[in-house]
Amino acid sequence: MSDIAGPRRPGETEEFARQELEGFFRRRDEQGRFYCAACLAKQLAREGTRGIFPATWLSSIENAFERPRTLHVEPSGPCAVCQQLRPCIGVPHPRNRSDSP
Repeated sequence: MSDIAGPRRPGETEEFARQELEGFFRRRDEQGRFYCAACLAKQLAREGTRGIFPATWLSSIENAFERPRTLHVEPSGPCAVCQQLRPCIGVPHPRNRSDSP
């Protein structure tokens, strides 16, 4: 059995989950959408890589709110799914990034 199929170390799994999280927002349909942590975890559990446990997704999401890297945190939403005004994370739509007054 190859190393790829074997269990990963926790740090590797968390970094992989982070890369998958950032990749999720590179999808054309997700650009410009922002999610609260709970709704994003549900989206990733449904649409993300199957080998990542929900707890790892949550850890990666919490880390992304603290250290957004390529992502953007909106302090007061609204969430694209639940419409609640709570902290949300996502990527601005490309055409909105260059809009300047």
